[in-house]
Amino acid sequence: IVTVNSTTTQTVSVASDLTSMQDAIQGFLDKFNAVQDLIDANTRISVTGGTVTTAVLSDNREVQGWASRLRALAFDAISGLGGTVQRLDNVFIDFDSTSGHLTIKDSDKLATALNEHPDDVQAFFLKPGTGMVSKMFSYLTTVISADRAQQTRLSEASSDLDDQIATLQARLEEERTQLTTAFIQMLDAQSAAQSQSQTLTSAFFSKNNNDN
Repeated sequence: IVTVNSTTTQTVSVASDLTSMQDAIQGFLDKFNAVQDLIDANTRISVTGGTVTTAVLSDNREVQGWASRLRALAFDAISGLGGTVQRLDNVFIDFDSTSGHLTIKDSDKLATALNEHPDDVQAFFLKPGTGMVSKMFSYLTTVISADRAQQTRLSEASSDLDDQIATLQARLEEERTQLTTAFIQMLDAQSAAQSQSQTLTSAFFSKNNNDN
């Protein structure tokens, strides 16, 4: 709301909100780095004192590929821009050599770029379809969709496997029952044979004693 309190000429100054723009850029970098850290934590293979420790997705090349693709998108130039900002390094943002995180290399030069070329910075990040944020969002949407589809397939496969296990367990239980019954019958037959043997032995010795 602009309030005019006199009939004289009024001058309205419009300036960029530098702090808000810097916060928004830092928020984008923080979220990008958080995704990279999450992927790294779940695919890491570490060796300590000869002991190899793996994470739950250490052998999943697809998930590792997500991190590589996101880094490639961060390095790419944005096509169709005619201003002074076409890459992240034009606003003095690059990967840190130790952590691998995207970081602001020179905050003063970034502030200068925001002050002198705010429209160029905005177009770089927010141009519909091809801006940095749009490209990242499009890729992550595709990844999430593919991941959900894969989870559905794995869940279905797991359910099928559970059914197969249940069928196999029922079959094994049936065979166990049959074997148990057969074993009992064998014991009964063995007992009967022993009884008959004892009867025959007794009869044989009794006949021999009578003959003598």
